[in-house]
Amino acid sequence: MRLTLVSALVVAPILGSRDGSAQEPPSAPAPSSAASAPEQQPALVRAARDDQDLARLTELMQRWSSNTNGYRVWGALSGVAIAGATIPAGIVMLNRPDGEEPGALALGVGIGSALGGGLLLLVSPLGSFQPVVDVLEAGRAAGKPPGEIVKEAEAKWRTAADSMKDFRTTVGALDACFGALSLAGGTYLAVANLSSQDFSKKEQYGSAAALSAFGAFAVVFGLRGVFYEESIEAAWDAYESRRPHDEPAVKVNGVGVVPVRGGATLGLNASF
Repeated sequence: MRLTLVSALVVAPILGSRDGSAQEPPSAPAPSSAASAPEQQPALVRAARDDQDLARLTELMQRWSSNTNGYRVWGALSGVAIAGATIPAGIVMLNRPDGEEPGALALGVGIGSALGGGLLLLVSPLGSFQPVVDVLEAGRAAGKPPGEIVKEAEAKWRTAADSMKDFRTTVGALDACFGALSLAGGTYLAVANLSSQDFSKKEQYGSAAALSAFGAFAVVFGLRGVFYEESIEAAWDAYESRRPHDEPAVKVNGVGVVPVRGGATLGLNASF
């Protein structure tokens, strides 16, 4: 909203003649066409700033999105490489009399790596910058003003960062809890004195080691999810902290003086 404040101020009183009659002040000049310049300047400055913000945001999104895509490609290639090495080895071990358990383990690792690598290429991971890039491209294609595009992209980015935070803290807490239970179960199997014909000491200690190892990894990765920010969150925090501050509540756009009978009028053009 724009409001023009005009206050009357006597600048130079006109001295009367010896007979007390007031002299006629010179005719007031017509308002200059330059008076509209102060009103145009804020709009021009705002438009230039919106263009700069859009260019900066686009550059940042392209950089971070490129890093994310590179991670997906290398992760997929790594999964395929691991699968190519472990699946044949697992098949060979399964065909041996004493290689059923290690062969099944190697085969499972290979199949899991292949599935993980394929999912990295086919499914956009949670926390990706691509949705923000899509908003920028859609806004340009629709011919929207730069300021509106920036606001929509920032809103999308903020929502994605908040969703990522909720997801990682929830899943991390669950992983840490299940890991702690698994670690406790492994510890119990390691120290308990169990005797059974169907459950030998070798199987008992092997199960204890597996549960303890799984529990330890689950606790570590769960706590990482709770306390460690993902890239989309850290990038949003850094971007938001460096955004230009909002304009002051009241901004003076121009001051003018107009001669009137007996003095002058001071005009103050302000917006808030």
